[in-house]
Order: sequence, then structure tokens, then C-alpha cells
Amino acid sequence: MRFPVTLAISILTSLGTLGLQSDCSPGSTVVLVTDCSGAAVAGARIDVKACCAGNQQVQRSAVSASNGEATFDVNAREICDGKITFAGFSTTVFGTGSCTTPDKNGKSKCTVQVCKK
Repeated sequence: MRFPVTLAISILTSLGTLGLQSDCSPGSTVVLVTDCSGAAVAGARIDVKACCAGNQQVQRSAVSASNGEATFDVNAREICDGKITFAGFSTTVFGTGSCTTPDKNGKSKCTVQVCKK
């Protein structure tokens, strides 16, 4: 009786390895945070949620570097909720409309302005 159980577990594990489970699309997205004048904003907290196939959700957070950028391992097409928090400004939300279409390697860039105080 032990053999069928072991075989079933092996088959299920293999199916996941073959990519038959729901996953997010591969890709990377750079989020650039600027102020109203277009200058880079360093130190902004960026929260990104990707909504992928099979109702899978992935959440990532980062702080923008001195050039205003942070890179996330999510495909921009799947960003369903983005939020930028920066001291002295209102929270700014964004989605795929702020992003370029991912290239053939899944790379894209989102530019978001924080303006409201």
C-alpha cells in the first residue's frame, strides 16, 4: 500500500515542477518614483501586489534608491495594486497604467509621481 501513495506524491510533485500549477509570469519591473518636477525621490516605500493566474497573489516591498528606483521580480502586466508612501506626501496608488509594456524578457518600467501633500 505504501507504493501507490509514494507514486501519487511523486506524480504531484512532478506536475508542479513541469509548471502545471498556477504561477505568476516571469519578469522584472523597475518602479521610478519622482516628485512633481520630475526629480527622483529617494527613500520612498513602494509596495507592489501582483495578481496572477489561479488567484495567486505576490506582495513585494522596497525603498527607492538615490535614483528614485526600486526593482521588483514581478511582471508589470500582473500588478493589481501599487502604493507609494513618502513622508510629507499623501499615499500614491498606481497600477499597470503607469508602466511600459514588458519587453520579450518580461522587463518593464513604471513611473509614478508623488505630488499631493
